Amino acid sequence: MAPDQVGTIVTVGDSVTDGSHSTPDTNSRWPNLLAKRLAQSNVRMSVLNAGISGNRLLGDFGAGVGVLARLDRDVLVQSGVTHLVVMIGINDIGGRPRASAADLIAGHKQIIERATREGSESTARR
Repeated sequence: MAPDQVGTIVTVGDSVTDGSHSTPDTNSRWPNLLAKRLAQSNVRMSVLNAGISGNRLLGDFGAGVGVLARLDRDVLVQSGVTHLVVMIGINDIGGRPRASAADLIAGHKQIIERATREGSESTARR
């Protein structure tokens, strides 16, 4: 449990975020490296890794439900979230069915709108 004054960055994405090809038990996934850099810079932020290998932005293909479907559960209702880093879409492009650029842009815009709205509501509740 982090103190209230410590914000949380959620990293959401696919295998790159999940760290599926990083060396096990070495904490060498990019979200781990981000947390380390923040600590070294005396930035009081925690990092929550919400990456799922094989995940997609738009659909429930691959491993589990897509980011749009799990955004509330994995990001927006988590305590103390102040920042969100999104790295998702490659499995939508490379898999079947393939997503169009317009669909991916619309999906990312939906994440931005929902996170912004939740951030505004969260600030108003304080």
